[in-house]
This record gives sequence, structure tokens and C-alpha cells, in this order.
Amino acid sequence: MRKGSEWWKEGVKVKVEEKKNAFERWLQSNSIEKYEKYREKKVEVKRKKKEKEDEKKERKNEKKERGKKCNVQEKWKQEKPAREIARHAREMESRREEEKTEEREQEKKEK
Repeated sequence: MRKGSEWWKEGVKVKVEEKKNAFERWLQSNSIEKYEKYREKKVEVKRKKKEKEDEKKERKNEKKERGKKCNVQEKWKQEKPAREIARHAREMESRREEEKTEEREQEKKEK
């Protein structure tokens, strides 16, 4: 276990100490009741550690998602003028094509 990590500081340390004390009591007495208490503490520590690690992962994922959302918004803000310019250019090109076809049709009518 990395003792410097975030989940270690948030209550897991206390549970680990309790498990350690239960283990030492079991070794000293070598009784079945003390062994069962040790096993219960061991399960509690695993559960608590898993909870804290999951919470940390959840916070990390939320932070990542917020970052993605901001990045996407910024990207579209930056690309918006370029998209508008490209759309305008396509519209102008289609208008020119329409005008050319109209001119050709009028020339044919005049002949």
C-alpha cells in the first residue's frame, strides 16, 4: 500500500491499525475467536480501501469529463468562424453556378 496516497489518509489508516492490533492479539492468544475478529477486520480494511479508491477514481473521472467538456466547447468556439467562412464560401459557389447556368440558358434562348 502506498501510504502517501489520498485514500490512505481518509480513514483507511485507522482501519489498518485496528487490523494490525487484532492480528497481534490473535498471535498472542492463538484462539479461534481472536482469529475470527482479525478476519473481520481484514475484510473491513479491504472494503474501506476499495471504497476510497473508487471515490478517488470517480473524482478523477469527473474532473476528466469536465475537462473534456470545456475543451470541446473551446474547440467549437475556435472553429466556429472557420465553419462559417466555409459555409459562406459554399453558398457563394452555388450562387455562381446558378448564375452561370442562367446565363447559358439565356444565351441559348437568344440564338
